[in-house]
Amino acid sequence: MNRDIELRAWDKDSEAMVEQVWIAPVWLPIPSDKTRVVLYVYKGYADRPQMMGPYRDIPVMEYTDRKDKNGVKIFEGDRVKRQINMGTDAQPEYEEFVGIVKLGPKGWYLDCRVPEQWVGEYHIKRGTLSWSRIRNEVIGNIHENPEGGAGDEKEAISSD
Repeated sequence: MNRDIELRAWDKDSEAMVEQVWIAPVWLPIPSDKTRVVLYVYKGYADRPQMMGPYRDIPVMEYTDRKDKNGVKIFEGDRVKRQINMGTDAQPEYEEFVGIVKLGPKGWYLDCRVPEQWVGEYHIKRGTLSWSRIRNEVIGNIHENPEGGAGDEKEAISSD
């Protein structure tokens, strides 16, 4: 699968999301006539880049190559409300849960451990990040709402 890698970053100083950032190496001299490579995050245009800081200090999120039901791009760290069919294809019964988008060894998934969530009799700890747009909706991210407030997520779930 070929795709362009798209990144965004959380700017801690302005407390705002910065779209379309990139990472580039910087060679720094160190004592004993050697150099050390440090990855830095940049924003802005390629002909006038602005250095945001070292990669290790800047929360960078990757685009999952998926969009939600409203056409919003889904990034790592987003809070996504997901529908699951607990019925049959003939008589669907949709239930909802909320998870945080993460990248695991098998690909993108929703971490649903906090707050504790139940769909019917099933304890939801992890969910798939569906390719189906109609079953996903971005409702925030971990940087603009770091505490994630269980109340906010329950309200988002029950608002439909």
